[in-house]
Amino acid sequence: IVNIDCRKISHWEIQAIAGAVARELMTLRQQKRIPPLVFSIDEAHMFIPSFGDSPASPVIRELIRMGRHIGIGLILITQNPMDIDKRTIKLTNTRFIFAIEQDQLDHLKGVFSDTPREIIAGLPKLETGTCLLTGSRESIRHSIILKVRKRETTHGGETPSMVSK
Repeated sequence: IVNIDCRKISHWEIQAIAGAVARELMTLRQQKRIPPLVFSIDEAHMFIPSFGDSPASPVIRELIRMGRHIGIGLILITQNPMDIDKRTIKLTNTRFIFAIEQDQLDHLKGVFSDTPREIIAGLPKLETGTCLLTGSRESIRHSIILKVRKRETTHGGETPSMVSK
């Protein structure tokens, strides 16, 4: 696991780094120079915004479309789904939706698959560690409520800095 700490660089630089890293991983994977992997992006709304694009947007959309074919899984994490481009959300095959505010829920219309309205209405009140699993018909046949177990491994390791000290 490599975690890149981008706290001390600008918003635009973070977007450029995410796009460059995604593009480089796709190239290396297509050339079979690296093994299959999972690329995770926290605060995804910064990279695929609902209005306009970032330097990373086209690359991330391409990774969503093509990544599984070349052995790259992509995890997009946000607390603000209404700040993510709707087309991009619909491209994803699997979604874990934890408790979110009602206004955020309204933005996710069309991605709930066969989830009953009562469950969707209850999403803002889900308890910690519980989520709705939904996705495209190819990946998730029916939506389901899941309880995510607590972490069993220990935390540790250094986070490489993207800025020299």
